[in-house]
Amino acid sequence: MRPHIPHDEGSRSPADLRLPGSDGSAVALTWRAFGDRADLDLDFRSEARTRLVTELLARCRHDRQGDISTRRDEARRLTLSGRIGGLAVILARTIASSDLVVELTCPREECQSTLQVSLSLASLLDMSQQAERERSITIQISDVESVRVRRPTGDDQHTWQSEHYQTIETAERAMVESLLVDGGPLSPATLTAIDSALEAADPLTCFRITTVCPACAEESDYAVDLEAVLIARLYRAQRGLLHDIHRLAIRYGWSEDAIASLPSWRRRAYLDFLDRGEA
Repeated sequence: MRPHIPHDEGSRSPADLRLPGSDGSAVALTWRAFGDRADLDLDFRSEARTRLVTELLARCRHDRQGDISTRRDEARRLTLSGRIGGLAVILARTIASSDLVVELTCPREECQSTLQVSLSLASLLDMSQQAERERSITIQISDVESVRVRRPTGDDQHTWQSEHYQTIETAERAMVESLLVDGGPLSPATLTAIDSALEAADPLTCFRITTVCPACAEESDYAVDLEAVLIARLYRAQRGLLHDIHRLAIRYGWSEDAIASLPSWRRRAYLDFLDRGEA
């Protein structure tokens, strides 16, 4: 298997992400595990993904400095890779694991086997931190031409999704040109070069894994939507919490608020009693 990120041997605690503050200082962002009472109010099924990621990053802030509106603003200011890193921190603390297992399907029509690949959440975080440290990059177009572009942020994503474009080509040009630090309209060749360079510079947003299928022994390249995978795992955590509340409410008659307010280890203890059939 040859994933496009390094793998860590052993586990590490996920560190903080940082982004420039309005005064030029670095602002550290930390996140808690998903599973508080307020997390039950997030509607994973109907919320648009960009807004859902912003809400997760805003609500799960560990320090909870500022009001929710301020925390949403800070979540939107993160680069797209930084936002993925934030989700990775939340998930790592939620599942108490340093690994993310991704399921892939062999693309060969005669195989279609399912295979699993384990990714290091700490390595994902390392890449997101690099994106936050280097929020703009210089792209060499030719020997005499270079352009400076910003990495796209959550703010950019929210803006792009609120616009209406006539064609895909128009949308792509508008998006790339909105990231230019300096410069005006781009030639088609320069536009293509910038698009390719941004993809290479932000592997978390265009993540790919090259691995061998154990069933057919063929090597294939897989595109992985990391943001979608992380959201799906957090949704699974929410459903698990709801199921635990359901079981405890039926057995003890407690309210949802009362059960959700219990520390997770106490909920687990009561559930263990039920699983062992203790009176």
